[in-house]
Amino acid sequence: MVVVLVLGILLAIGTPTYLGARDRSRDRAAQAALGNGVRAASVVYAGASDYRGADAAGLRTVEPGLVFVDSPTASTGPDELSITSNAIGTAWGAAALSDSGTCFFIRADAAGVATYGASDTRACTGAEALMVAGSDWDDTENGIVNGFVSDLSIGGYWNTHGADSLIGGEWQVVSGSVDANITHSSQFAYSVGGQFLDLNGNDAGHIRRQVNVIPNTPYTLTMDVGENVYGGPAIKQMEIIWNGVVIDTVDVDVPALEVESMTFTIPPSAANNGVLEIRSLLPSAHGPTIGNVRLTPVG
Repeated sequence: MVVVLVLGILLAIGTPTYLGARDRSRDRAAQAALGNGVRAASVVYAGASDYRGADAAGLRTVEPGLVFVDSPTASTGPDELSITSNAIGTAWGAAALSDSGTCFFIRADAAGVATYGASDTRACTGAEALMVAGSDWDDTENGIVNGFVSDLSIGGYWNTHGADSLIGGEWQVVSGSVDANITHSSQFAYSVGGQFLDLNGNDAGHIRRQVNVIPNTPYTLTMDVGENVYGGPAIKQMEIIWNGVVIDTVDVDVPALEVESMTFTIPPSAANNGVLEIRSLLPSAHGPTIGNVRLTPVG
């Protein structure tokens, strides 16, 4: 019995270690393929100063050992790369699906700088790869390939946060106050998933966060917008601000328990980062609510 017990303990300890090592080995195959793919893309860029020729047809002649498919076709294995470039050819992205089920992403810019991402849930495509912003493949879902899907919650119920506090590790409350994680309340049982934030906790809230972007590339900003209808006025206003410039002032008039998907155009920036801000113009409580914020490159 003692021997059986010891063997059971060793098996319990060793099995997770073995499974983890197996997954890491599988992941390295996809990562190696992406490394070879980005080197092939750099060869194309060096000859043309443009990544647009680094499509599936162009790369097959440079790196015949890999299978390339043009995004939005997704990768189905570690040696098949889904690839694309941005509309002006200054950035190139590739995705490879590991046998572990994780998709790995890589993006190269005109300066030859590579950024990385990994996800178990995002589409395994070159288009997703264009949105990665991590320094290595250990960076995971929330920080990278989600392309700026917001995580506005930090747990609890009706969490009110004042100036200088952080929400979800990324959003900073600049001024006023906001209520985070309001989906815990039945009053905000929206038909779409995701965490929502009331921009007015006790007064007008103003939030911001830095965003990694591809230089000289326009973006589309989308978000689900509702309102706290349990206090007036009926129409609430908020501003969308990009790099210190107001790009839109929004009148929010949405029935209770409903949201409206809104889209805004974000102008291109010369730098590889920008600052997105959302500010309520309502001085009291019961403000506009936002969730599922997503920033995606155009082209």
